[in-house]
Amino acid sequence: MTTKGIRFTGYTTLANCESEPIHVPGTTQPYGLLMAVNSQTWLIDYCSANTVDFLDLDVNQVVGKALAEIIGEQECDKMNRHLTDHTPEQVYTLTYQSVSFITALSAG
Repeated sequence: MTTKGIRFTGYTTLANCESEPIHVPGTTQPYGLLMAVNSQTWLIDYCSANTVDFLDLDVNQVVGKALAEIIGEQECDKMNRHLTDHTPEQVYTLTYQSVSFITALSAG
């Protein structure tokens, strides 16, 4: 992956917004976290460094674990049913330790 042709001018405008490589982010927004789960094994392959701010779990406590081990078997089953019954673009509200998280699920 290369970022050739992308110029950073110090500010964002509509003119340079389209060239921003949002598919290779360096950080996540402070109001959310990123977690990548293998759709075959349901193991967590990746999570953002700020996961600790939301789940009170360090990256090392999350990566490589089964999703059900982190969010619970029941919540994991509900999420799986949602993916089966809906298009991936539809949001899902995940509940973790009595806190609701609006999530964007993508299977594939």
